[in-house]
Amino acid sequence: MRPLSRENNFHYFTLSLFTLMLASACIDYIPSGLGELALRLVVMATVGIAYLSLNFGPQWRRTILAMGAALFILNLLNELTLLPGMAVINLVFTFGFFVTAAAFAARQVLLSGRVNSNTLVGSMAIYLLLGLIWATLYLLVLEFIPDAFNGIEYRQWSDNFSTALYFSYVTLTSLGYGD
Repeated sequence: MRPLSRENNFHYFTLSLFTLMLASACIDYIPSGLGELALRLVVMATVGIAYLSLNFGPQWRRTILAMGAALFILNLLNELTLLPGMAVINLVFTFGFFVTAAAFAARQVLLSGRVNSNTLVGSMAIYLLLGLIWATLYLLVLEFIPDAFNGIEYRQWSDNFSTALYFSYVTLTSLGYGD
């Protein structure tokens, strides 16, 4: 691939979002306990790739660096079992990252003034981020109201991430729940 620039930054970021969704689908096949860790690592990698590829200036870098550092510290505390209620905190920071990335990406895509491959891939990234935002919201609702959704039983957030993604994208694409 070409070196990272403002002309291809969304290619890397969109690839990381697809990797995140693929990893969430594979969690069911990873032994218990390791799945959540793997998903958290992929989310952290996605934050890192966003920090490197979506260079929207110093405000972007400070915001994403602060979110990434907070997620890293909170995940470390979770591994050391020093922090109760980590799922909610982790989901709130993940939600914040997705919203921030979507807002900054929309600004670059909508204000670029021309359409090229990076703009098209950027619009795909925004669409993927919208689905991830809703999936994260579904998971937050499940943390507070375990029987809120018909068809999703309450489990650990990492175990429900792929199911929440499914419901999010089926709703977003208006396919319907006919399966």
